Amino acid sequence: LLANHRWIFSEKVAGTNIRIHFDGEKVTFLGRNNNSHIPPHLLERLEMLFKTEEVAKYVYPGCILCGEGFGERIEEPLGSQYNPDHADFILFDVIAMDGKYCDRSIVEKIAQNFNIQAVPLVFSGTLEEAVAYIKEKPASKIAENIAMEGIVGTPEGDFLTGRGERIVVKLRLDDFT
Repeated sequence: LLANHRWIFSEKVAGTNIRIHFDGEKVTFLGRNNNSHIPPHLLERLEMLFKTEEVAKYVYPGCILCGEGFGERIEEPLGSQYNPDHADFILFDVIAMDGKYCDRSIVEKIAQNFNIQAVPLVFSGTLEEAVAYIKEKPASKIAENIAMEGIVGTPEGDFLTGRGERIVVKLRLDDFT
């Protein structure tokens, strides 16, 4: 159904999935699931970037900031190619209090408020065009001298699965080499 539909793609970053919860009083850092281990040097960076008093200025209680921890000693060998000197965080989604994903403009504004990057948008087109794009081994927009790990796309418009979940596709360069 969506094969010839237009999709918006951002760069996929090799790293570890991070969720930042704000309940109105405290900030909690979690990985992809609630039992995931966050490397101590990355946790230290997250605590520096997202102090509770700062988060309270820019994020509504109940919101979740979703991103990728990347850099030194994270998802090697690619992690250190992004940033060999330290771990960092890049924002890719914001989930509102009602569980809906925020528009890209909100993601970019929150990233700006915390002086961090939002994953760069890199491509717009059909799924077939996206496959051709990633096969060309495009350069990363985040790190110099490395190819993108892949791209992550969502269809333009308000498309959801039958269970009301967002539709996302990930294309990794390794899938085509």
